[in-house]
Amino acid sequence: MLALASVIAASLSPVPHDAAQIDLTAGQPAPRSIVEIARAAWPESPCASTASVRLVDEPLPPTDTFWALGAAPLGPNLPPQMCVALVRRTLSLRRACDVAVHELGHLAGYVHPDEAGPQPDDARAPMMAHNPGSWPACDALDEKPLTRATAIRAVRRVAPRRTIACVTIKDGWYYLCRARHPSRRTIRYTVEVTDEGPRAVKLARGERP
Repeated sequence: MLALASVIAASLSPVPHDAAQIDLTAGQPAPRSIVEIARAAWPESPCASTASVRLVDEPLPPTDTFWALGAAPLGPNLPPQMCVALVRRTLSLRRACDVAVHELGHLAGYVHPDEAGPQPDDARAPMMAHNPGSWPACDALDEKPLTRATAIRAVRRVAPRRTIACVTIKDGWYYLCRARHPSRRTIRYTVEVTDEGPRAVKLARGERP
């Protein structure tokens, strides 16, 4: 855990999220393609050549009113070891790229549009919204189809303590899963790719996927 003296800025938060600590070593490195696109979006940033992006389950601890897509220290005067952005691991590759661009904007010192502080005055302005827009360079990234393991994790988030089995439909873009419990009925779910990551939807009895 690295202690921060500065604010932690996070997408989808109503205000910058104050935090004394955040683990900038959590998770795993994001694909190189995402890092390169996000760095290139902010060439004026002191972190432009060194910033890294890490994929994590929860960028910041959730609260009743706060659930982040990503988080990053607010620059621009950051030591190199703090030039790190965290992005939610369950996002699609395309959406993770957009969020990474947003978070590296915070490393560059930019804040959300409804906050007092520096704002980009060019085409990058929509990327600093709480729910960032789409960055054109991210369009070049191919979406990854779901894997069986990812589909099982999506179902497990809504149906814990069950034995889950999934079969692919549409070459990995869609899964049909069954969640079994020793003393309860089996529940069926469909899992598909969305902009916010894999989503599991419960099927009613007799409902066809």
